[in-house]
Amino acid sequence: LLAGTDDRRQIVSARQVKDEGLPKDTMAS
Repeated sequence: LLAGTDDRRQIVSARQVKDEGLPKDTMAS
């Protein structure tokens, strides 16, 4: 599958969330 820029950002964000152990978007709200 060829991931678009947005898809890549979402994947990277998911990795960062896993690395940090806290969902930023969920905790922010």
